[in-house]
Amino acid sequence: MKRVLVLVMCLALAACGGGGGGDVAAGSSASTGTGTGGSPPPAVVQSLSGIAATGSAISGRIYLKDAAGNERYVDTTDGTYSFSTADLTPPFMLKAEWTANGATQRLYSFSPSSGAANITPLTQLAVVGAAGTNALDAIYAASGAAAFTTISNALPGAISILTAELAPLLARYAASSIDLMSGKFTADHTGMDALLDNITVSYGAGTVTVANLDGSTVLQAPIGNLAGALSAADWTSQDALVASDPDVGVDSNGNGLVVWSEQVASQFVIRARFPTDAGAAATTLSTAGDAFLPRVAFDAAGNATVIWMASENNISNLWASRYTAASRTWSAPLRVVSSASVATGVSTPDLAVDGQGNAIVTWYQGDGRTNHFDVWAVKYAALSGAWGAPFMVSDGVNSAANSHVAVNAAGQGLIAWVQQQGDGTTVSNGPQDIYGRSVTTGASAWGPRAMLNAVGGNLYNVYGQVAVAVDGSGNGLALWVQSTASLSFAIQSARYVAASGWQTSTVVSNNTLGECYDPHVEIDGAGNAIAVWQEQNGVGAYGGANRYAAGTGWGVPEKFSGTVPGDVYAPRVAVGADGNATAIWYQWEASGINVRTSRYLTGSGWDVPNLLSATPADGTTYPVPRVATNAAGRTLAVWGIDRM
Repeated sequence: MKRVLVLVMCLALAACGGGGGGDVAAGSSASTGTGTGGSPPPAVVQSLSGIAATGSAISGRIYLKDAAGNERYVDTTDGTYSFSTADLTPPFMLKAEWTANGATQRLYSFSPSSGAANITPLTQLAVVGAAGTNALDAIYAASGAAAFTTISNALPGAISILTAELAPLLARYAASSIDLMSGKFTADHTGMDALLDNITVSYGAGTVTVANLDGSTVLQAPIGNLAGALSAADWTSQDALVASDPDVGVDSNGNGLVVWSEQVASQFVIRARFPTDAGAAATTLSTAGDAFLPRVAFDAAGNATVIWMASENNISNLWASRYTAASRTWSAPLRVVSSASVATGVSTPDLAVDGQGNAIVTWYQGDGRTNHFDVWAVKYAALSGAWGAPFMVSDGVNSAANSHVAVNAAGQGLIAWVQQQGDGTTVSNGPQDIYGRSVTTGASAWGPRAMLNAVGGNLYNVYGQVAVAVDGSGNGLALWVQSTASLSFAIQSARYVAASGWQTSTVVSNNTLGECYDPHVEIDGAGNAIAVWQEQNGVGAYGGANRYAAGTGWGVPEKFSGTVPGDVYAPRVAVGADGNATAIWYQWEASGINVRTSRYLTGSGWDVPNLLSATPADGTTYPVPRVATNAAGRTLAVWGIDRM
């Protein structure tokens, strides 16, 4: 996917067009005498100049207001401008105004002092980030010194955040070394100007979106929190074509890590890359067998744990590698669970890591009997750097599979799984229930096994597809698919309360509209949760969602996938500490298969869906969308293909 985006608060040393407010060439100065030793003192810049462009140079009028409310303007036909600031009071707010397609257009910029500042869609984005609002017309009209001071103080932080968000894209246009406030560019459709040629910046419903000309999203963020931006970073459709079953994580500093399985020659290997680190190369983690289904999670210090399954001698073993942030190095891969200790290989492992780097991995495996499986788990102790012995999570009597695990920073966690009403050897695919139990990353005893579905599978069929999440207090939620009196398949949820255990389950999806599948759930810092799933209505499939409010319960189910025609598949959600969320999914549309995202803001709900990438459809592979966020809301979205 072509990526073009950038914050361009760059300048041009240029002369200005005509107009009111006497202009001075950029860089002109007034001498104030002679310094020591007869050397003249540094020149004092008493002008503000730059270029106004949207890719093409703006032909119109450039306005300047100072902190005292004084306003000047100059007219330009080539985008360049210059103002004398000798008698003005910084900081300065800049406005470009012109007519296009019969309508008045405006862009804003800002400068804390004399010197240089450009006016582009991305300088406006920086000002919006510093002001915390896109109501810049009102700020300029009011021209209050307090508002100008607020923007001036916040602008360096906004620029720093956006520079970090856009670093891979700046690198693609060889623009990483350009000072985002005082560099220079020319409106000649090369370099920085080419970036402006190929992006759009739009505002709506509390968010700002930067997109390529084909509509694919490059960055989207809450207007009041640019640090909570969604970005695909340096991850393209070409990357996705070779990345099987990817997973993604974001550390507390906003660094994103993607892991995936990739075919290299005749072998499938596990690869890892930091797409938020411009130009970073991928690292091959696995060394043995054909490796699949990697999972990744960070601790509070930015160290990462990656696990995967590798097929060796026709049996799957569990492997792991650790990334140490301080040294930026990966450990040698370690076989955690081998075929020597299990009757059959591990299947579909899942991973959770606490704030100290302790980890829990769960999976299911057979014991040699036909159609019988058990759920297992193993712990990693960060202090000793050692993996423990595998532990059977299910009861060993009834066949169990499809387990998922979640833990919080303190190491309190939950595991949930699907369990048959029988050992599987007599009746294959018989009635099922959902079971769960609490766990900690430490040495504490496991909680008791509990059946979570309110009515046994003999009456209302349990389909499975488990999802689980835990909040900072050790409370949690498990979701699964189960029939009701009204529907064949609905999304059910059971809440776990740390002080009292599992509560009665409830339906969280629309109980009359259509069949529901593939739930996913995450919890924010205050114990609120967002759940998403696929919901069918008889003519297609859309994305359904519901929000759990701590202390209140589940709300009313709604649609997050908007009105774009096309069936929704494989929805996933990531939630920041502030409760803002990002959903990602793939959608069959008239134009093909597209990966889309939608943002949920706590004050305004779900935004209009955005295109992340178009994907090729060959009938044998389908997109695998994944999204992750950190507590601050820094969000990374990636996608790959399924080959399992």
